[in-house]
Amino acid sequence: MAFKIICIVGLCLALGGA
Repeated sequence: MAFKIICIVGLCLALGGA
């Protein structure tokens, strides 16, 4: 769930959520 919040910050791309 934490990674979901990060996705909003824009780091989603860094996590590979492009």
